[in-house]
Amino acid sequence: GGERRRHQRMVARQIAARIDYGGHSILAMVENISEGGTFVRLSASLPLGADVTVELTAPGAPPIRLIGRVVSQTRPVCHPGGVNAPGLCIAFQSAPNNGRDQLIALLKSLVPRYPPMPVRAHGQAIV
Repeated sequence: GGERRRHQRMVARQIAARIDYGGHSILAMVENISEGGTFVRLSASLPLGADVTVELTAPGAPPIRLIGRVVSQTRPVCHPGGVNAPGLCIAFQSAPNNGRDQLIALLKSLVPRYPPMPVRAHGQAIV
């Protein structure tokens, strides 16, 4: 089905995340991210509706702290690296300090998960 998202999702596998929930910190792998939220894989599953703090760390950039909520989860999948981890969608709800500006700057350095289709002129794809 077609996706109905307000923000374009960007591929973000070079970004690490730490999810703080219930007094515990869990390391996660960011698969994609947008201004509105992120999809991560992590070693533990969290309940739907859980309020979490997400700290994102990209190479060469200061950590970004965001407040979010778990809005969906997926079953564990096997990755080529042998990681069998559940996935969580986390919707960002607020960004303390200048977190939103930091996030927008980070997104500009990433590539879209679904690149726009090439424009066709006279039946030929523009390369």
